[in-house]
Amino acid sequence: MRFGQRPPEQEPEGLRRGQWVADSTVYGSVVLLNDVAGDVSVNLISAGPPLYRVEAFPVGRRRIGPVRARSQPARLLHPDLALVPFVGRRAELAKLSAWRDQDETVSVCLLHGPGGQGKTRLARQFAEAAQTDGWRVFRATHASEQLSAPSSDAEAASTGRQGTLIVVDYSERWPASDLQELLNDALRQRVRTRVLLIARPAGTWWSTLSNNLDRAEIDSTHVDLGPMGDDPDARLESLFTSARDHFAAALGIPAVNEPGLPAAVTEHRGFRQVLAVHMAALALVDAHDPARHGMENDVPVREMATPEEVSAYLLARERAYWEALSIQGRVRVTADALGQTAYTAVLTRAQPYAAGLAAVARTAVESTEPGGRVLKDHAVAYPPSTRTAGPARIGEDTVLEPLYPDRLAEDFLALCLPGHAIALYPPDLWAGDAPQRLLTDTGEHGSAPAPEEWARTALTALIAAADRWPHLAARQLTPLLLAHPQLAVQAGGAALTALAQLPDLDPAVLEAVEPHLPDGLHIELGIAAAEVTARLTTHRLARSDDPAVHAELYEHLGRRQWQAGLDREALEPTERAVETVRALAAADPATHQPALVRCLTQLGAVLSDLGHAEEALAATQEAVRVARDQGEQYPDAEAADLTTPLCNLCNHLLGAGRPREALEAGMRAAEIYGRFHDTNPDQARPDFARTLVNVGIVLSEEGHREDAVSAGQAAVNLYLDLAVEDPAQYKPALATALNTLADHMWRAGDPAAAVRSVLLAVQIRRGLVEANPGLYRQALAIALTGCGVYLAAVGRLDKAVDVEIEAVDLWRDLAALNPRRHRRFLAISLSNLSNRLAKSGRLEESLTAIEEAVALHHEGVRGHPYDDNRLASALTNLGNRLAEAGRTRESVATAEKAVGMFRRLVADHGPAHRLDLAHSLANLGAHQADLGQYDQALETTLEAVRIQQELAAENPKAHEGQLALYMDNAATLLGQRPVGDRVRGWFSRRPSGGEGTA
Repeated sequence: MRFGQRPPEQEPEGLRRGQWVADSTVYGSVVLLNDVAGDVSVNLISAGPPLYRVEAFPVGRRRIGPVRARSQPARLLHPDLALVPFVGRRAELAKLSAWRDQDETVSVCLLHGPGGQGKTRLARQFAEAAQTDGWRVFRATHASEQLSAPSSDAEAASTGRQGTLIVVDYSERWPASDLQELLNDALRQRVRTRVLLIARPAGTWWSTLSNNLDRAEIDSTHVDLGPMGDDPDARLESLFTSARDHFAAALGIPAVNEPGLPAAVTEHRGFRQVLAVHMAALALVDAHDPARHGMENDVPVREMATPEEVSAYLLARERAYWEALSIQGRVRVTADALGQTAYTAVLTRAQPYAAGLAAVARTAVESTEPGGRVLKDHAVAYPPSTRTAGPARIGEDTVLEPLYPDRLAEDFLALCLPGHAIALYPPDLWAGDAPQRLLTDTGEHGSAPAPEEWARTALTALIAAADRWPHLAARQLTPLLLAHPQLAVQAGGAALTALAQLPDLDPAVLEAVEPHLPDGLHIELGIAAAEVTARLTTHRLARSDDPAVHAELYEHLGRRQWQAGLDREALEPTERAVETVRALAAADPATHQPALVRCLTQLGAVLSDLGHAEEALAATQEAVRVARDQGEQYPDAEAADLTTPLCNLCNHLLGAGRPREALEAGMRAAEIYGRFHDTNPDQARPDFARTLVNVGIVLSEEGHREDAVSAGQAAVNLYLDLAVEDPAQYKPALATALNTLADHMWRAGDPAAAVRSVLLAVQIRRGLVEANPGLYRQALAIALTGCGVYLAAVGRLDKAVDVEIEAVDLWRDLAALNPRRHRRFLAISLSNLSNRLAKSGRLEESLTAIEEAVALHHEGVRGHPYDDNRLASALTNLGNRLAEAGRTRESVATAEKAVGMFRRLVADHGPAHRLDLAHSLANLGAHQADLGQYDQALETTLEAVRIQQELAAENPKAHEGQLALYMDNAATLLGQRPVGDRVRGWFSRRPSGGEGTA
């Protein structure tokens, strides 16, 4: 379970290595600046290699001459050429434009669809339209990828008056943490920003990312790019004809009407993608080129009935080009060596020179020439069009330029491997073990493991190819990963997820990978672990009819999915686990009750995160009952089985507004954890600390101030040790515990200690915000809001004002992103700032702040008691500010409105609002006295005293101090004018001090 913290209370009285360019500021260690003009400031936040780089989105089109095109027709498919005009997709462009033009400051959109569907072309069309409409457009590329040469015109193409658009291709291949860092950097800029992610799959990785974006207050949506057959503006025949004509022109072939649309293209489902149609048109145009027939090394014209045969034809034309280069003496290596180097380049993608040498050595390219000569000859066929953004120095040329487009490169991997039935492209036995040599060779070619990014790029390509070529999964992926399963984990979450979804993969591969998956929460591999577990669960369920095994499998799957943030997906297997193990426990309690407790506890956690509070409470209560029954029969099991459900029960009861029951559950959990901690501290500490935080909150709410401080301090001590051992996991929890402890200390009358605790919480949260502003800015704003209160209480008014101003600025930024969620907290922070400013003598600014707070509360009121309470409290503070400004009549009228609202809250929602009503009455009495209305002031103040007496009778420690203050006010009023026996009689009848504090 996750535990929360207090929202900011309205008083009665940021390891960043990614960066990008926006307007005139370059944030972080950008590795490339192009065509800079004007004043540009460079802020280097931290050292280390960049996670990604950003450059101006390239405009215009690259060109290729007809001679080179006839030698390598496949080059005409390069995405940077965009040779065939873009058509159709009007509905998708309209969706993207609507997303771009919405009001949110920062928003993310995923454009997704299968490979070859036209995602990159659609994104380019959208980006160019955005430039025309006044947006600055950039593209971001991960450090492990390479960028085409930047366009010098892109900076000047737009003034950016509308905002900034960032396009991120291959976004599913980014490590999750690095992609999140890019989005965090976008959030930092405080300018209107849109991030367009392009990916093949949406699936669970996007579900988790969009959930994280929602938590970070970043708007997100997605656009699914369906088959072109669904687009009325892109008919198959017109697409083919347009592609045929433009390719013919690029090849220098006179205008022709042949070939026409082949029947295979209309009948085969594989040609429902734009790229597949373009490839077919190119292959058929090239095959019918009359000037090429009879040429040396000509590729025979064969009927191409499938997309795979089209790829084989185009790749055979590539091989003919390699042979021509060798025959003509333009390269020294053989055609076979060029092909093997091209294969290696698909696995590694473009690399700096030294890495390229290592790659061709590891794969053992069959050539008598040295590695440097092999790379140079490969560059003749595939000259580098990129500069490295990763290990190479800025401006250093790269080697191993891969084949494009990706689909053709993936088909090349499959066609090189024996096992396919396409005669046009014979396989190369060398390719069988080439990936294994590249990634695992520890012999003479590489005494150390291959760079981890090679596992990511190589397996990403191999898995994508295996999805269309089953023989690759059987002959290459399976033996590779059975021998070296850790490679699948090194490949990253996106590749591992795709691996788990391969329909023809032997489950033994995933069983070999499973032990290498991380336990618990993991930002990069959590989704992939859930996918692997889901696939294995299906496989294992089919192999067993044992209900106990089924229950364990369902429980494990639900836990994996819940840990990955897939709460909806986790619900069904967890419910099945509960249902199955409940039946088992009924027949054999001693054996199966512990599993029932675990499953019910997990069900409660899943339901809670889905927002089903009542069902979560019921499941957790059942878990506690079962655990207690088990503990009565088997006392030694109590510590292991009862503590977690009790701790979660404390959370659920707190959320249900049942603090006393929550306290009972939390105290019992803390007691058991305390005993367990003595014998097994490492296992118990995290849960014990979390329980103590929750217990402290309940103790404070119930008026047990000193006990709350003790519980809170114990929690902080535990988290301090945990944060030393694992800062990434426990620093956020430590900051929350410190912030909560500060609140306990302040309520216990020790503001100086509260200041010390909250300042440490603020310091930690500043670091967290620097690393992830979207996730932690709200937490920092909460800490700063409390910090201002505590600083004021110790007389550090100037510092308190500065802190409150920073808090207001943070809440204002958050409210701009999500007004409905954060507007009320901005109003609370403004109200607190008003109090600070008033005490500092800055009355005009104070009045301005509280007037804005009241206006914000008015905008947010929707009839909910919390909102009405906040508005009434703000009106009370506004009355105080008006009184201080000498506007006494207005102060009385405003305070009367506040009192009226609190009266309605007490009448409609019970006694929970009595304390606020008493406070508001006391303030109204003071304003009435300022106006000379002493009789009304005394009546009002005496009503406040009566309410406070009732509260003090229920909880003396919490309310006696305020009671004394109100009684002192009444006594002061008594001295203002004679009010007769009525007042004296009331004092004679009030409860005695002993009764009032009982």
